[in-house]
Amino acid sequence: MRNILLLLVLLVAGTWWMRHNERKRNTERDQRNERVRPSPGSDSRTTACQALPPAERMVQCAECDTYLPESEALTATGGRHFCSAAHRDAYLTREHRV
Repeated sequence: MRNILLLLVLLVAGTWWMRHNERKRNTERDQRNERVRPSPGSDSRTTACQALPPAERMVQCAECDTYLPESEALTATGGRHFCSAAHRDAYLTREHRV
């Protein structure tokens, strides 16, 4: 009987301890988020989405199948995109289009 009571006390104490630590972690996380998150009425701060540059179309290199932004890609005749001049030249040489 004494072992059952001891087990019950340990179970209650462990449950209380786990819930107490969870509340403490949640409170600390909320405080960190409040420091990072701008207040609702402030217009001077930008949100994370506003600070990001606009999305850009990604294209695939015809030689190595790597994706890169379209603005950084080299384009050959036929609309093929390449990540570098070396890959463009290798592709054109292999395809006998030089």
